[in-house]
Amino acid sequence: MFFFDGNELHVAAIERILQKLRNIIELIKLCDSVRLYCCSLLLVYESDKTAKLNYKTDIRIIDFAEFQTQSGDGVRYDGPDEGFLRGLESLVRLLGNLVKEGNEKKKDITEEHEDEDEEKD
Repeated sequence: MFFFDGNELHVAAIERILQKLRNIIELIKLCDSVRLYCCSLLLVYESDKTAKLNYKTDIRIIDFAEFQTQSGDGVRYDGPDEGFLRGLESLVRLLGNLVKEGNEKKKDITEEHEDEDEEKD
């Protein structure tokens, strides 16, 4: 998994990616008559193993050779690209679910350690 290093889910990195995705959504909503067909998102994050919360993140829209502002018959598109927005919002939902699962798992681990500490006392 992209955000899992074999030991833990990097929730902080996902949250940074989510914020950048939300910013892209707001920008796309402002792009009247632009259509991005067959494009991709490149999600990048780099972590510093010594500082677990020091993540460098970036998102790029790539491969948009089919960028259009009007249909084949010359009619200008109206409004933002709803299909592209739907895809971005789906990705936000999926990553948001990962954050929720990661936080629940951390909570469970914390509660287990608290229970173990109480048993020792």
